[in-house]
Amino acid sequence: MLNMFIENFQYYTFSCLKSNLEDVRDFLKSNNDRLKKYEIESLTSFNFDLYDDRPKKGGAHLKKSYFFKPLINDEYIVFVSNSADGWETLVNYISSGMKIDSFSFIISNANDSNFLNSFVFRKEGGEIRRVYVIKDEKWIFHAEGDVQWFEDEKNYHLRSIKQRMNRDVILEYCQKLDFRISDDSFWKSNSSFSFVQVS
Repeated sequence: MLNMFIENFQYYTFSCLKSNLEDVRDFLKSNNDRLKKYEIESLTSFNFDLYDDRPKKGGAHLKKSYFFKPLINDEYIVFVSNSADGWETLVNYISSGMKIDSFSFIISNANDSNFLNSFVFRKEGGEIRRVYVIKDEKWIFHAEGDVQWFEDEKNYHLRSIKQRMNRDVILEYCQKLDFRISDDSFWKSNSSFSFVQVS
């Protein structure tokens, strides 16, 4: 069962990057010409204030995000944003620029009108694997790239497309990857920084 933090949302996105806060912050600062519309602010603790139950659609709003180090994972930092796609372009930019591994996840409720559950794995910046289930005019399951060790392929052959990539499947994968998102401590941090669009 997912923890109360995740249960607060109809639709939630996050990424895990194999790096530390200092190196990611330095990388963003060193690319100031490209990212001059954004500001970085160091924070001691992480408090989620990006949206209520789901991020806004589209790109009309200014982007806001946080990078933080979970209390229970030493190898990865977590990235969350107010973008419905999890600000995938920024995660790609960091992963490819720093040549680091990253995982991105989207989790939505089973009855959500914008149902989308997905994960993306990038190795040293290159996309290796992408799997998702989305509700458009009909249910769609899509998988590309090589199957990874933490996946359970039997999920992808279920009769119900909706069940092939649901919250439980993502939780299972995260547990195998040691992203203990069902533990409240995963969403707490004593070290973080914000990355905010100012114009």
